[in-house]
Amino acid sequence: TLALGAAVTVASGGMLTRGVSVITMDIGTGVRVSVPTAILSTLTYAARQGILIRSGRAIEQLNKIDTVVFDKTGTLTQGNAGVVGIYTTSRTTLSADEILRLAASAEQGLTHPVAEAITRHAREREVSLVECEEWEYRVGQGVAAGIEGRTVYVGSHRMMAILGYDVSELLAANPDIEASAASQVYVADDQGLLGVILYRDPARPESAEVIRKLLEMGITPYMLSGDMKKVADAVAAELGIEP
Repeated sequence: TLALGAAVTVASGGMLTRGVSVITMDIGTGVRVSVPTAILSTLTYAARQGILIRSGRAIEQLNKIDTVVFDKTGTLTQGNAGVVGIYTTSRTTLSADEILRLAASAEQGLTHPVAEAITRHAREREVSLVECEEWEYRVGQGVAAGIEGRTVYVGSHRMMAILGYDVSELLAANPDIEASAASQVYVADDQGLLGVILYRDPARPESAEVIRKLLEMGITPYMLSGDMKKVADAVAAELGIEP
């Protein structure tokens, strides 16, 4: 028990007294439980910072790690994305606001940062939404929703590929889409591709410093993302994460 407490001395603020002090509780059943106050103080402090730690064992292992894997959206980035552009295809007569209306109607109620960005942008532009007749979330792809008698798809490049919809014509007609390095959410219906919504999610101000300190400690950081490689690479480069 003392060894475990000492192991988390650094994590609990570096005070030796915390590392060696122990709380002993007599449960009354003949079982005695000893808990280093270092564990208690570390778990409490972490919880106040919004960090959930599974067990004291996890804290003990921190001094042995050599790799940290981060999720991109909402962890390294602010999770407060903003829409920066909407493009429509040549096959549709729908306006940008009408594309936004379909996408926001399909995404309403979702708590994902991208869905919230789209619905927020619709509110800012005073675009009215409609209720979905049917709704399905497809993991790793996006959403499919029944809206006004047709199925509307809002999701990734992968979702469009699975549907058999080619996005290359839209990208070729609007070269600034890929040049912007903004993330892309495609909007389609059961007849084909309708358009694309571009958004950006800024990096957290502290993310680059966290990555720098990890590298100084000899810990290798990695980033996980379901975003387009070009966008993910741009965020990684900004934060100092090697590809």
